[in-house]
Amino acid sequence: MPAAGVKYDLRNGYELAFVDADVRRVVDAVLGSMLAADYSVDPAVTGNITLRTQQPVAKESLVPLLEEALASVNAAIVMRGRSYRVVSRSAARANAPIAGDASGSGATIGYASEIVRLKNASAREVARLLEQFLGKDIIAGTDVAYNQIVITGSADERRAARAVIERFDVDMLANTNFE
Repeated sequence: MPAAGVKYDLRNGYELAFVDADVRRVVDAVLGSMLAADYSVDPAVTGNITLRTQQPVAKESLVPLLEEALASVNAAIVMRGRSYRVVSRSAARANAPIAGDASGSGATIGYASEIVRLKNASAREVARLLEQFLGKDIIAGTDVAYNQIVITGSADERRAARAVIERFDVDMLANTNFE
């Protein structure tokens, strides 16, 4: 299943055909050759991945697709300034930057943390729901006093967590008439 929001570009897109390829080779091709980006790969990241598309994908879809493929070798992408770092998921979790977009749109690429303030639901209860639906690693912490949850993961994982939060952080009495 492709990463959420994958865009195709049949004229100027990139065709990806890496089958059981060395992770460093795939990272070099995507981040180095296709995106001409600065990047590093932690020596702990090893293994083979498959990253193949049926149609050419747009440039902005390359990183989310690579991130999804890296999950198969327990690796993640972390942005540091304008540079990409490919590290193990445990290293990414330990050093996840706070996503810089306060609007909650998840614009930060790669593995990061976001603070989500709930308006109606209990942070503790929503955190439990997120763990049930998305796994324990999605929650980095809760702040009951401020009714906040810290979610952590790839851009797609954070997007999924925000979608779950939106479904449960509702005012059950909104638009209710008490006559």
